[in-house]
Amino acid sequence: MVRAIQWDNGLRASMLYDADSTLSRIRYSFRNVAGSTVIEWEGKRVKSMYEDESRNKNTYYYADGRISHFINSPRQATSAGGYKMEFDYKSNGQLAKLRYFVINEAGTNLKTETVYEYSSSGDLMKATTTGDNSIVTHTIEQYSAPVDFNPLIFIEVGLYENYTVFNLPVMTRMKKYPLRIVRTVQIGNEAAYIDKIDEHICEISNRRLNKIKSTITVPKMPQYSKSVTGVFEYD
Repeated sequence: MVRAIQWDNGLRASMLYDADSTLSRIRYSFRNVAGSTVIEWEGKRVKSMYEDESRNKNTYYYADGRISHFINSPRQATSAGGYKMEFDYKSNGQLAKLRYFVINEAGTNLKTETVYEYSSSGDLMKATTTGDNSIVTHTIEQYSAPVDFNPLIFIEVGLYENYTVFNLPVMTRMKKYPLRIVRTVQIGNEAAYIDKIDEHICEISNRRLNKIKSTITVPKMPQYSKSVTGVFEYD
């Protein structure tokens, strides 16, 4: 089991497990700041995830043995608001569509819809998101060698940029890690352009991920490009 990831920018993530080896908490420390992602289980299913200093949490719901949707809402139900992610599957279990809804006083309103495309070997190749007069496409151009990893380590609680790829229904089926993800944006009738490139260099031995160097490139704003390397620590 992964016990920790030490990043070269000073961030450290430490994993805590229950007696049955389920991941229950990821503790983060960076200089004088600390926090945790808490994972709650119901049997062998993830029930909820939240950051201990956040007001919101993700609550997961299941149908036919798969995640049907999750709702991000206040941990203390004192106000309306949040969002919902709804998942549709193919007959072979691959994720077919992801619908993102905004929840507020006016009700639950569809914001975007994502359609997934796969290679003949079953690897996710493209996630195309439409909505708000825009089309955002995440194309996975390259994968690592076969590797075993816990997807919960790579999934964030909030509405993060790569949520269409880094979510539980997608990541739990992956047997290889995505090495290059290109995000393309098209606004209205304008020409599409490459907005961001995520690249990962993985050191793998015996299907174990030992090190990962992650580089983000923003072609139109190169000053925001950055790179960080994480070393994995095991039992």
